[in-house]
Amino acid sequence: KHNPWEIAWEHTWMLAFQTFAAYVRAPEGSCGLTGGVSCSTRGLDGKMFILGAAYSFSKRTALFAYYTKLTNGASALYNNAANAAPDAGSDVTNVSFGIKHDF
Repeated sequence: KHNPWEIAWEHTWMLAFQTFAAYVRAPEGSCGLTGGVSCSTRGLDGKMFILGAAYSFSKRTALFAYYTKLTNGASALYNNAANAAPDAGSDVTNVSFGIKHDF
C-alpha cells in the first residue's frame, strides 16, 4: 500500500507576477505477501520540492522558471525527467526556463 500526497500554493501578484511552490511526499508504504512470506518497503520513499515563478507580458505571453529537487529513498526509482533513468536511490534536480504563448 502506498499513499503519496502533495501540497501546493500558487499566487498572482500585481497581475504580472506569479509564484508557485509545491511539496510532494511518497512514504515507504507497506506490503504483504501470501503464505506468511515477509516483504519490506524500506527505502522506497521519495519527496519532491518545486519552486516556480512567471512574468506575464500580456494575457497570452509569459516567461517562466522552475526549480525542482526530487529526493529518492535508498531503493526508490522516482523520476520526473522525460529522458533520464536515474539509478535506485539517486536524486534528480531540474532547472527550467521558458516562454509560454497561448494561440
